[in-house]
Amino acid sequence: MIESLTPEQEAKIPLYIEKWVNIGISTEPFSQSEAESIVWNFQTEILKQAKTPVVVCDNPVDAWNQVLKSGLNHHQIVDLAIAKVWSLVNANVEKPLRDLVYDQVDYPVSDLVFYKVRNQIWKQVWFPLGKQFEEQLESQIEDFVWPLLDGVYNTPSFGYYDYFISEGVVKIDEKLKAKFNTWSAISKLGLIYLLPDYCVVTQKFTAWVK
Repeated sequence: MIESLTPEQEAKIPLYIEKWVNIGISTEPFSQSEAESIVWNFQTEILKQAKTPVVVCDNPVDAWNQVLKSGLNHHQIVDLAIAKVWSLVNANVEKPLRDLVYDQVDYPVSDLVFYKVRNQIWKQVWFPLGKQFEEQLESQIEDFVWPLLDGVYNTPSFGYYDYFISEGVVKIDEKLKAKFNTWSAISKLGLIYLLPDYCVVTQKFTAWVK
């Protein structure tokens, strides 16, 4: 059980904040082939499902219109996201990672990293960007559903686990590490809607206006 970080490990914390904040605010676009590679790896390795066509949209409005073409209503989209996507993400990668940290790291240490890494990224990515974006979309689009797989906006969690793994604070087997890499790769994408027959992905913003 890790009861404290070494001075060298603690000194690396700002580097992970910077790394994942930069990823979180990145406006770099991705190609169709890049989106397909990331989504297909996620579908096969994390969800244990077959690959589906990937539709890339320039903005969330176009993406939502593509989602509605599935014929699913608001409640069905929410239920699908919880039952067929997030529950599997939790079971296959996030819970094992969380259990790994709790089993190997004493609470004060995990709490320290939570507040110094995860919360700092959260404050710089989700609250000023993701949360306002979500509220704006919900006010403009009737019955809009923010996906539980929200790509770039999940950088706070990715940064938290990346620190423990990359700094060797926890011992992790290669299989779970590969799953983390597949999961965190979605940070290169915008919003992600995994539907039964196809997947809809949004580009990130081309610029942030403060």
